[in-house]
Amino acid sequence: MTYTNEQLALQIIYSSTSTTRSDLIKQLGLSQATVMRLVNDLIEQNYITENDPSPSNNTRGRPSSILRINPEYGVVVGVELGRDTLVISFISADGTLLNTVEPTDVPEFLPTIETIDNLIEIIFRELNLLNLPSKNIIAVGLAVHDLVSSNGEWVTWQQVFDDPFPVQEYLTSKLNIPVKVDDISRAFALAEHRFGGGRNQADMIYLFVGRRGVGSGIFVNNQVLKSTLGICGEIGHVIVENNGELCQCGNHGCLETVATYEAIISRVQNRIDAGVVSSLSNIDNLTFSDICHAYTQGDKEANIALSQLSIDLSNALTSTISILGSTHILIGGDLRNAGPAFLDDIERVLRMQLIPGLAHRISVCYAELPNYAGSWGAATFALDDLWINSEFLKTVV
Repeated sequence: MTYTNEQLALQIIYSSTSTTRSDLIKQLGLSQATVMRLVNDLIEQNYITENDPSPSNNTRGRPSSILRINPEYGVVVGVELGRDTLVISFISADGTLLNTVEPTDVPEFLPTIETIDNLIEIIFRELNLLNLPSKNIIAVGLAVHDLVSSNGEWVTWQQVFDDPFPVQEYLTSKLNIPVKVDDISRAFALAEHRFGGGRNQADMIYLFVGRRGVGSGIFVNNQVLKSTLGICGEIGHVIVENNGELCQCGNHGCLETVATYEAIISRVQNRIDAGVVSSLSNIDNLTFSDICHAYTQGDKEANIALSQLSIDLSNALTSTISILGSTHILIGGDLRNAGPAFLDDIERVLRMQLIPGLAHRISVCYAELPNYAGSWGAATFALDDLWINSEFLKTVV
């Protein structure tokens, strides 16, 4: 793709927090006069601002002004549509988080026109409640589960052989603004890589263990991995148990069959029902967080369950790390309630199983961001498309 000088300038400014006019002259290879006109045009059209930094004691003369994306240029909406949850975040044009809401009326989790139309209604309702004019919205990012292709076509695992729904194309036509649709785990991964536990980590694997699934988002050399089909980083479908239980994908023994909240709860509950004594025995409606808490308190059954989980996760991660070389592991979801001992177990197994060049660089941490990170990541995907691809710059001359 060929970019205009204005587009290249916006890419540079968006990607840095300290770009000056002198930096643009060097990076664009243009004359001082040309860059001055270019910057003035971008400021006049409200794409960027120019701010005087605080004087430095180590710098002679007047310090250079800093060019930044104008946060008031517009608002980007990020939507995390889960199977039974909905989170909407609003970020400014420079990526600052403005607000997050969790509507209770969640659209049915199906790739259909009705679902997306309902979602649009909810988005505009929340905009009105927050007194955000719809005309200020410059892009929308949507993150969903299951399979999302590189051009924003969505299909669930249950409908995998049906024609995917072109949700990105449909939303773009309905809203008449840029729309970016992506996988929900990749959205969480992007948020963590940009704002959370993956900051300054060029190579990172985000692994989310959830109620009914295991997802991931993978960064190599600061680039999130994504295939044209959208099927990439499916750690949940790495086989860890030969002849194991049937997975929704059709295979037996996938990580998802043993590592989800539901699988762990079922295993512990079955042993309790069989008469095994545990501090969890008298808890009605046992939750995964209950098991994690009992693990930190030394409960034997919780320890057995989570120790096996750490082995299963480590085995799946070993294959993934060996292929991709990403050694910084972030684990998201309620597993953070299991505390540092669980991370130590995973790290110990990985160090034993990986080749030396990778083993001594392994770090395993919990994700840092809160539950709305998926919507924040979705909005950031859309914002990146705005400034990095700059396809929306129809009026810049």
